[in-house]
Amino acid sequence: MKKKEKKEYLPIEDIWKRYDNRYKGVLKVAEEARRLFEITQERDSEFISKAIQKLMNGKLKK
Repeated sequence: MKKKEKKEYLPIEDIWKRYDNRYKGVLKVAEEARRLFEITQERDSEFISKAIQKLMNGKLKK
């Protein structure tokens, strides 16, 4: 039996509040998502969501 996954919505607008230049924030998320993919090589993981969460928790440099 499959475990039920909880879907969580992450507002992109919150990234825009952290960065003066919203495109720089989105670029940081994209770079981190790419790095996570290269490490794990799993296609079914949610790399973008994980990268956004890291950014919002302050674990990525500005």
